[in-house]
Amino acid sequence: MIFIVWPSSGQPLAVARAVEEGERALVLDVDGLLFIDGDDAEIFALGYRCPLAALGLEAGFLDLSVKAVLEPRLPIAHAAFESQLVRDRAAGWSPIDPLDVRLETLSLKGRGLSCPSYEVVNVAMRAELPRGMAGFVLLDSEDEALVGIENGDVVRVRRDVIEPAAELLGVPTAGGYRDEAGNSYFYGNGKLMRAPPGGPAELVGEISLAESTGARRARISGPHDGSPFELFITDTHLRVLRFDGFSLREVVPASTSTETPAAIQWIGSGEAIAALNKRVLHLRTGESPKDITPGEDPTEEFYAAGYSPALGPLLGSSQGHLRVREGDSWRIIDGLPAYWMYPYLSSMGTFERGVVNAVVFSYLSTYDEERGFCRIDDVANSYKVLYHLAPTCSGFVAFGNERNDAGAVYFYRKL
Repeated sequence: MIFIVWPSSGQPLAVARAVEEGERALVLDVDGLLFIDGDDAEIFALGYRCPLAALGLEAGFLDLSVKAVLEPRLPIAHAAFESQLVRDRAAGWSPIDPLDVRLETLSLKGRGLSCPSYEVVNVAMRAELPRGMAGFVLLDSEDEALVGIENGDVVRVRRDVIEPAAELLGVPTAGGYRDEAGNSYFYGNGKLMRAPPGGPAELVGEISLAESTGARRARISGPHDGSPFELFITDTHLRVLRFDGFSLREVVPASTSTETPAAIQWIGSGEAIAALNKRVLHLRTGESPKDITPGEDPTEEFYAAGYSPALGPLLGSSQGHLRVREGDSWRIIDGLPAYWMYPYLSSMGTFERGVVNAVVFSYLSTYDEERGFCRIDDVANSYKVLYHLAPTCSGFVAFGNERNDAGAVYFYRKL
């Protein structure tokens, strides 16, 4: 956590504190933080899911700047609270938006904005496993992922070993999702199953689909900000389903069959953006889907969608464009590094301030408003198609394959 004391007539003072797992009560010792006796002060508490080291911080006092340029802003908190400091005590806490304008003016003094470097560990899938695309990659930790091979097995991949996930034998592998409580969801051909951490899966939703419209690949998106639970699901027939926790129903009917599944991104309670190849729809529960397709190029197709708290809804296309939703329109973010052969953005994974993008057969890049685009060059993504980019506290994980190999899981970690 980061605690900030901001006197009304002085500079903000901050301290970072590591919170032990299972710790439920937080005691803030403000001795040494406030030096002006009797001065009014606001106090903020910022909570993070990631350890301080992964945020690039150490426990202790932090030097902060206000409205500085060319310095990284504070990491966006998972949860933020404010209070007033009265006689060295916080007078009750109230939740606030982690992107509160006061917090967004603060940066880490003296730190630069250079692009990070990564190490990558390549874990090749065993030849005896079913070949094909991964239906999903779900993270168990920084170094461990649950991978579902389409129409095949579910395996647990670590940096040094691959083993079957025996407790998940028989679950559908077209798509997968992990909720905030650690429950895993598996979808395929109209069936949705749920498995608690370490437990067997059970059927929680089913919808009747014509055999001809079954799909091998699907994408699932849902909330990760404490909003009421729900899931949006798309597949290679450009169908969209919604699961409200009790029943599975069709929101957008199936249409053209494709090799690449439509992209789906939850953006708020009851809302999602569906990238259905040449159509992009804004879905809102209780309303008809709204067409929000960018209109610059009628041949452009859309393969990837994401959401970043700092940027908003994002869209990746066959022309290599990364777009951000601003009001009622899409804006192309200029500066994406030149592509090699096939320009389309095959996948994206979002984090608090930005996004990591994969361009087919070419490279990876990250984007945030402070650094712009940062290209990631390594041999892992050469001639590969990378999918299922899943950010971690210290980097991200991806699945990649070529037409004739069994694929591999790539663990990227910031140096």
